[in-house]
Amino acid sequence: MTSSDPLLASHAWLFGQVRDVLRGLDPDVYRAPAAALGLYPTGAHLRHALDLYDCFLRGLRDGGVVDYEARARDARVEEDPGFALATLDRLERELGEAAAAGWPERVVVLGDRPREEWAVEAVSTPQRELLFLLHHAIHHLALVAVVLRSHGVEVPDGFGVAPSTLRHWEAQTR
Repeated sequence: MTSSDPLLASHAWLFGQVRDVLRGLDPDVYRAPAAALGLYPTGAHLRHALDLYDCFLRGLRDGGVVDYEARARDARVEEDPGFALATLDRLERELGEAAAAGWPERVVVLGDRPREEWAVEAVSTPQRELLFLLHHAIHHLALVAVVLRSHGVEVPDGFGVAPSTLRHWEAQTR
């Protein structure tokens, strides 16, 4: 997904970071938690982040109602880094296709609800949801970086770090 759209370019940047880390990663490390730190495995964090992208895209296809609780929770994404990469490729392609088709003016997002009677619907825009997805994924990639480092895997500088933080760090070194 190469795009002149800054929002899509941001997601392409993020997906590229994930690809770089996953390629060649030992599947046993991918599935291993950072037990001493109480952190889930890399695969679980990635599956969760990708599930939300899938919910967003499904919501666009299904009349503009996005339900982030309706996650697929496909264990293959958690267990197999190759399957995770294929899922990432599919989601990136579908994001590009959705953008090319034109974003709807608004979407309705169903709120996460600890109790059914607390259900909330919020009006949003696809662009706002893409910002949420970007920041949510970065948050989980920060946890992935900790998990991988706990197993002795080096991750690239800036992996799991928000772009604003990267810019701040760069400004501090000038």
